[in-house]
Amino acid sequence: MSEDLKELSDRLSRAFASRLRKTAAASLFVKVGLVAVGSAVVAIAQFAQFDEKSGPTAWQIAGILAAIVSAVGATFVIWTEDNAAQELAIARDAVEKTRQMQANMSDILESFDELDMVIDLYGAMSVMRGIVERACTSSSLNDETIVKMMELSSRNLTIAMNFQQSDQWTICIYKAESRPNERTLLKCLAQERAIKCELNEARIWEEGVGVAGICYANKVELIVPDLQANEIGSMFNVGDRQRQHDRSRYRSIVAVPILVDSLNHPWGVVVATSDTPGHFTTEGGPGLKTSEAARALASMVALAVAARTLAQPKTAVENDASSKTA
Repeated sequence: MSEDLKELSDRLSRAFASRLRKTAAASLFVKVGLVAVGSAVVAIAQFAQFDEKSGPTAWQIAGILAAIVSAVGATFVIWTEDNAAQELAIARDAVEKTRQMQANMSDILESFDELDMVIDLYGAMSVMRGIVERACTSSSLNDETIVKMMELSSRNLTIAMNFQQSDQWTICIYKAESRPNERTLLKCLAQERAIKCELNEARIWEEGVGVAGICYANKVELIVPDLQANEIGSMFNVGDRQRQHDRSRYRSIVAVPILVDSLNHPWGVVVATSDTPGHFTTEGGPGLKTSEAARALASMVALAVAARTLAQPKTAVENDASSKTA
């Protein structure tokens, strides 16, 4: 598409330059041929009509003087007037260069925004890693560690996901709770929302229900650019869990399973939503994707869970050794 536009721009430039050359030639013809030469012809005609005995009349003298003045004026215009066509060409080039500079400036500003996202993503991961390290040192890894990770990194995460102040968004960590002979439940363990709500008010999703449930059941990341797109249909229909504000608040969504090597099923799911269609997208291209922060959060939660899993046997052995020593 960009090549087609460039070719069209080049064709337009060539046509514009050709038109300017023709206009410049016509302008020169008018100045020289019609003004200067015309004035000279008028002057010659005045001299040619003299009466040899009486000489030129007053009107003839006035005509001669007028022709001379016109010729001088035409000559002055020819030598001093700039080429308007050339000026138009220069003006067009200036406008085109300005347009290119504006496009480049937009790219630069967008790069600055993406740089802020990268910096805050790194900041969020640094904060979460520090929390996990301190919890490992004190042997206090538990669900509260994950809640604390969300609380202390939430500001960085919202910037890394490019949420704006006017947006309605959510970032949630769901923990899976298995039930005998029934489908696993996904309960919200930690959350950050543009519109606050109590944790006990967050919906519980069953395995296979909603974006979170389908993500958990299939163990794969899901990105839905627009939940209301026609091609989505009833794929993510949540039945009686539907709430009145769902259509306005939840348009774009990403769900990432929290995968831990030592577990056969995902430990849970990280879900982020936006009220802006296309905020999360599957399209490729340069720059940091808004969904990357959700992946990073899921990875850090998985790290905390794995560290806790590894720490439990070690703690048990140490306790056993202590009891024997005692």
